[in-house]
Amino acid sequence: MLFEFRFRLEGHEQWNKQYIVNLCDGLVQMNVAMMNAEPDLYPHCLGCGGIRYVDAPTCFIKTGGRYKPLPQCQPVNAANILVKLKKGTCLDLSCFLCALKRHRGDPGAHILIDDQYDSYERPVDGKFHMTVMDSLGLHHDAQQLALAGGCDQQAHYNVPDQHAPIGGS
Repeated sequence: MLFEFRFRLEGHEQWNKQYIVNLCDGLVQMNVAMMNAEPDLYPHCLGCGGIRYVDAPTCFIKTGGRYKPLPQCQPVNAANILVKLKKGTCLDLSCFLCALKRHRGDPGAHILIDDQYDSYERPVDGKFHMTVMDSLGLHHDAQQLALAGGCDQQAHYNVPDQHAPIGGS
């Protein structure tokens, strides 16, 4: 299955948390379905898959024969594309990590969306950061995990014959 999503929001009124929560929920469900259908295609964690974080690229639209940048354009990739490209934004990575946790037996894993703040500690319209919370209440920042590289042992806690469970020996 090959899926790639691209969405473009032109106004701040559309770029809100609930919209993004709905989008992420759908993507997580689709990622879980793909992981259930073809589990051998997906790594146990971001590090094992060599998947790294990248900033959202600038998207362009052609108007009047010229291309102009769209500052609020966010490409969103399903799990199979993310694994193929080996890179993603915090949205891609968080949806992948959340789906991976659900696929591995953590039905309570869900996406959290946090405001980003300017230098005066004010929320910036249309700027969010995604993280994942598991059913144990632990936060996982997929962006930081991808930037750190290497194996995330906590991501393996529901995988037989892998690392010890969280809190285990």
